[in-house]
Amino acid sequence: MANFFKYSLKRKDGKPRKEEPLRWFETDVFFRAVLAVVFIAVSLLVFPRAESTKFAELKEGSISNEEIIAPFTFYVEKSEEELKAEQEAAKKNVLPVFNRIDSIQVAQSRQLKDLEEEIQRILTSAEPDSVKRGEISLLLNQHRIALSEDYLNFFLQAAHSRRSKKRPLQGYFAQINRVLQEVYSAGILNVNKDAIRNAKNSISLRVDGKEETKPLTQVFEIGEAKQYLITRLRSLYRNSQDSVKVAYALLDVHLKPNLYFDEEETSRRIQEAVAKIPRVKGTILAGERIIDSHQRVTREHVEILRSLAKELRARRSKTSVFLDVLLWFGKILLIVLTQVPLLLFIYFHRRKVWEDRIMLLVIFGTTLFVVLFAYGVGHYHLPKYLIPVALVPIVVTSYLDTRTGFFAALGASLLLGAQLGFDYEFALMGLVTSAMAILALGFSRYRKKLANATLFLWVTYTVGVWTLGLLRFQSLHEILVQWGGSVAAGVLAPMMAYGFILIFDSAFDVASEFKLIELSDLNHPLLKMFAMRAPGSYHHSLQVSTLAEAAAEAIGANALLVRVGAYYHDIGKMFMPEYFVENQRGGKNPHDKLAPRISALILLNHVRKGYEFARENGLPTVVCNFIIEHHGGSLMKYFYEKAKEQAKGEEVLESDFRYPGWRPQSKETGILMLADSVEAMVRSIKEPTIGKIRNAVRNMVEEKIHDGDLDDCPLTMKDLRIIVETFSHVLMGMHHERIEYPGQKELEKKTAALLTSGGNP
Repeated sequence: MANFFKYSLKRKDGKPRKEEPLRWFETDVFFRAVLAVVFIAVSLLVFPRAESTKFAELKEGSISNEEIIAPFTFYVEKSEEELKAEQEAAKKNVLPVFNRIDSIQVAQSRQLKDLEEEIQRILTSAEPDSVKRGEISLLLNQHRIALSEDYLNFFLQAAHSRRSKKRPLQGYFAQINRVLQEVYSAGILNVNKDAIRNAKNSISLRVDGKEETKPLTQVFEIGEAKQYLITRLRSLYRNSQDSVKVAYALLDVHLKPNLYFDEEETSRRIQEAVAKIPRVKGTILAGERIIDSHQRVTREHVEILRSLAKELRARRSKTSVFLDVLLWFGKILLIVLTQVPLLLFIYFHRRKVWEDRIMLLVIFGTTLFVVLFAYGVGHYHLPKYLIPVALVPIVVTSYLDTRTGFFAALGASLLLGAQLGFDYEFALMGLVTSAMAILALGFSRYRKKLANATLFLWVTYTVGVWTLGLLRFQSLHEILVQWGGSVAAGVLAPMMAYGFILIFDSAFDVASEFKLIELSDLNHPLLKMFAMRAPGSYHHSLQVSTLAEAAAEAIGANALLVRVGAYYHDIGKMFMPEYFVENQRGGKNPHDKLAPRISALILLNHVRKGYEFARENGLPTVVCNFIIEHHGGSLMKYFYEKAKEQAKGEEVLESDFRYPGWRPQSKETGILMLADSVEAMVRSIKEPTIGKIRNAVRNMVEEKIHDGDLDDCPLTMKDLRIIVETFSHVLMGMHHERIEYPGQKELEKKTAALLTSGGNP
């Protein structure tokens, strides 16, 4: 029967074993190898070239310990900032190229002339004014001219006042046509000026193969052209608002861009201008002193040494490929060395983490993200303290513990320091801020921890950045830039950490503190179902959670995890609740009619059903372990002894009456096993006192130790002594004697008599 459950297959030491041997690509060794290769490969791709590490100890403001002489003649290259600034200046000096299309002006002028001809024809016809008004309105609508009915009289009045002329309004149209020509002569751009502004605020205008420079102030955007029309028409027709309104309506539809931006030609000229910018700004001759011993390093020295390192690498690559191979091997070794403290700590002190694929993926995946983030910061020349180093310890600590989080922070800080060209000032800052972030996580509970982390990071970054800046004689501007980046990192790290935690909780079978908080809500659907189907077992779980949480806090274990595990450890009982004594409420015990083996099988089944039900409903493994481990492989003595009494000489296998789970593997599941056993046992003590309870608890713990149920649990003897004392005090509070109130005995007698008489007085 012990092998009845799939997950109950165990070795003799009580630990689970696999049903079938794993293939080589399914083993933990292969997974760790793949993870290491990916981590090293990605880190190697973003690792700086050799010239960034040569002379890396000589930074601006430091003191040189030796004299450096140029071994050969080489060019001093401009820094990325200088080169980028000069390239940007060259781009802004290139005038945007525009082509003027005269056919647009001719076409619009022709359309306006045609419109004039049509209006002249209507006005000179013999039709009555009402008909003329309708025809003019229709004509304007056909040309998409927006003019209200009130202004149609303008055309009729002009025709009546000049009836002697054959062509009324001829002078009016000629004048507004000249205004239109003025606008087109200046030119209308097909793009906004803000999109093409440059250092000279001019454009290069090409007309019929000739090119001229024209200031932006002398050409129009479409909006400026319309405004010019209004201003110009008002100056022409000061005494006639109708003339202005009609003229603007007639000309507005004929305003079209005639200066078109030649993006291809402009881009070509920009590329030519950028290509002409020299990458070097000076020459160092062979034998020339670059820096003297005990001399302060300046920015100019740093740029010269960077160029020398690059030239040294180039010359070495030409002489020997083997040296390049050694260089790459050195980089790989450096990346590995930065992670050695973390790996050794996990292997020797957190073996469960070493064997947990998901936790390894969480630790090194988060670190790799920060490495890629640092590459982006360097690529775009952003402040280096913008890199959210504290993201790593916040995430790791949320899943594991502070020590693992600190070693993860150490590995990330060392790797980032190497990635930034052996900038171990940054590594030191990263380690200090990470330590403060870890410290902040312990100052409050749950989500407030992230707010605390942000505050602690801001204070630490502020002190650190200003201290280093003043020691290195940096300018106020440089300090403020780095400080601004660090302030942003103080916000980014907790925010990103929360996002990563949500992703990991959803994508993987892990449970952060935030996931556990969600599961600890008594309104969780599983707990509400548990309370409805098995109220006695539910109440028992709450009592056990109080005991276990207090003990976990007393010895420094994960109290939240223990509380959540206690809530769910007996959910398998809700499928056959009447077979468990806490749900029988004084009624008949159904086990009295069952054979001991059947009773044992029912009790065993609550572990299997609980585990399967928990997995089906998405509870993480760390919580499901409480279901499997809270009984371990302990013996159901009552049914075992009963079976031996009924056996009449037949052999009774002890294994048939042992729970199929494995022994507790963590402090938290060990505490729950003890709390579960103690809570059920103490309920049977009559007139409990602190002495009786302490003796009962101590005996129960000693029995578990004697049976070997705690052999795989990391609880120490000191932990067990603390647990016994904690259990005793908490249980005494649960089972304390009530005060007898005056008249209580008389009331109890009357109640008993009333119940005996069937409710009749």
